[in-house]
Amino acid sequence: MRSLLIYILLALSVCNARAQNLLANPGFEEINICTEYHAPCAPEAWFYMRPASNPLVTGRIVPKPILGYNLLLLPMFDLTKKIKPLVYAMLLCPLQKGQQYKLSFYLHSSGRPFYNIDIAFLNKEPMTKGFDPYVLTPDIKVSQDDIVNVIAGWSAVEVDFTAKEESHFMLIGNINSFDQMKYTAKDGMNRAGMVYYFVDEIVLRPLQQGPLCKESEANTKKIIGQDRRHTEYALVNEEVIRRDPPVVIIDTLVLPSVLFKTNSADIQTRFASSLDSLVESIAHKNVIDINIIGHTDNKGMPAANVLLSQRRAVAVKDYIMAKLPMTITTDGKGDAIPVADNTTETGRSKNRRVEIFIKYFKVG
Repeated sequence: MRSLLIYILLALSVCNARAQNLLANPGFEEINICTEYHAPCAPEAWFYMRPASNPLVTGRIVPKPILGYNLLLLPMFDLTKKIKPLVYAMLLCPLQKGQQYKLSFYLHSSGRPFYNIDIAFLNKEPMTKGFDPYVLTPDIKVSQDDIVNVIAGWSAVEVDFTAKEESHFMLIGNINSFDQMKYTAKDGMNRAGMVYYFVDEIVLRPLQQGPLCKESEANTKKIIGQDRRHTEYALVNEEVIRRDPPVVIIDTLVLPSVLFKTNSADIQTRFASSLDSLVESIAHKNVIDINIIGHTDNKGMPAANVLLSQRRAVAVKDYIMAKLPMTITTDGKGDAIPVADNTTETGRSKNRRVEIFIKYFKVG
């Protein structure tokens, strides 16, 4: 009963705060369908700049959202030190120089140390050719001192500040805090070595009560209508300089029957390293989806062969998803699609297989 009351009070407080919120889609519930991918890729109104590696993280790491069903994965640190991704949003109304504002959100680091989050306010869109965000001095450095409460594992953050200039955009992430962060390999949240913070219910509002600016409705439509620039392929001036869309590649991997115990879907431990290598490879790809299909030879009853092929496909799926959750479909064809002669043992051995089709975007 007490937890329900807390949830209701939390929901009411969030609704009240949203009335003056200068940020669209603060709970990240609306998901954008990127025109360059024709697929869900990021929360509406929030833009990832710089490549963010494979955004997938191990399922058990992702916390339950404080409200609703979605949250923002905020990339903070790359253990390989190859990339420095950031996230930005356009404000519904610009910050006015000299006015006071409150920024609040819920933060979760999933058991990793929390160091700080850098925030900068800009008058110029970040995704502009030649713009270097890493020379900026953050306007706010969110730290442990800004945590005012903890609810269900989520830290409530509040920061009051005075706007230094008129600003139309907010940039959030790790701008210049790399040296302070002492993450090690065990802190990585995916095979690519990324460390994320999780953010939910973010609100930026003026301390002085009043209605939003008259442009807020038009700006909301403009922001939601931007279906590109959620990836490293797109810049603000793309309407002038068109780039070829990313190339879609489909890799096919065939796993032999020796991966499994005889007439079983149990993966043999001594062959699991081949699947580990596959997972390592997938983690560094911008994967769209994976399809796994099991096959058998023509020995045994057809129905039993179909069932065995399905179970083996599912076994491979479960192994991959335990290490790297993503969209994977499975099927079992039994002995319906042989690739060799079933009258010989050599041929039957080739027919007993699991095929993995990996569809991903080519980068670079």
